[in-house]
Amino acid sequence: MRASIAQLDALSLRMAAHGVAAFCPTTLSAPWPELLRAVQTLGEWTARGQHPGARPLGLHLEGPYLAPGACGAHPPRALRPAHLGELKLLWQASQGTLSILTLAPERAAPRELAAIIRFCEKNGILLSLGHSRATGLQAQAAFDQGFKGVTHAWNAMPFHHREPGVLGAAIGRPDVHLEVILDQIHVSPEVVRWTRALHPRLSYVSDCAPAAQTPEGRSSTFGPLKITCRDGACYTQPGGHLAGGGRLLSQNLGAWVQTQSRLEKRPWTEILKRELPHATKHPLAALGLKSVSGLPRAEWTLQAGRLTPRGF
Repeated sequence: MRASIAQLDALSLRMAAHGVAAFCPTTLSAPWPELLRAVQTLGEWTARGQHPGARPLGLHLEGPYLAPGACGAHPPRALRPAHLGELKLLWQASQGTLSILTLAPERAAPRELAAIIRFCEKNGILLSLGHSRATGLQAQAAFDQGFKGVTHAWNAMPFHHREPGVLGAAIGRPDVHLEVILDQIHVSPEVVRWTRALHPRLSYVSDCAPAAQTPEGRSSTFGPLKITCRDGACYTQPGGHLAGGGRLLSQNLGAWVQTQSRLEKRPWTEILKRELPHATKHPLAALGLKSVSGLPRAEWTLQAGRLTPRGF
């Protein structure tokens, strides 16, 4: 949220060194001046077209149009109802690089929501339902109207056999794209496997927070919060609540493939072939991309007992 162009270049290089070819820079809910500055900087950097390492494919505006009861690490005071006029200003500030908008549909008046859906469709923005307390009927209506994704499936999403909520409305719909955080902490391995089996249109994401990849115990800022990385995830300090991913997707995918290889008693090469599209093909398809020219392909190897992609 406060990175300079030079710092974003450094981040791009660091990510590529760990086998990440492309990503979507993601914002945190924030007061308007701070959010606008962040979107302007990220938009300028993304639109530049020349990046030293991992390539930004478009901005993900994750908030501030989220439900207070499902906001996770997003500062509650920064949340507000969705407004098309504000979204248009953010789109312009991003230089047209805004690619994903996470929104709780119940946080917008019906006419405002319909206008936002039309705007997103016109400008190729993936409208994703997330950080929401929508009922199953509300979520079904949102998908029928034009929502095409679910952000961070299962996290802060109530599920009950009489009221299955967002996931009950989404799972099994071929027109809805789900993403799940693959660190095996935000979502249990069993639930990841269920979701993959029930809904093939599944993408794995990292949800990396600023403290990711830092030594355990070292604190980092995340908006108004202090967070620290521990055991592969980021937590608020004090409080110890989950605040984001602590590893890159390439690391999470390697650990996931090894876990499934042991469980299924099959070679990791077979498991990787099955799982890799959820970290490559499906995320690109969600953004409306069949492929991206010039992206490198990683070579995966076992090093010191860990399955890792070689840096580019």
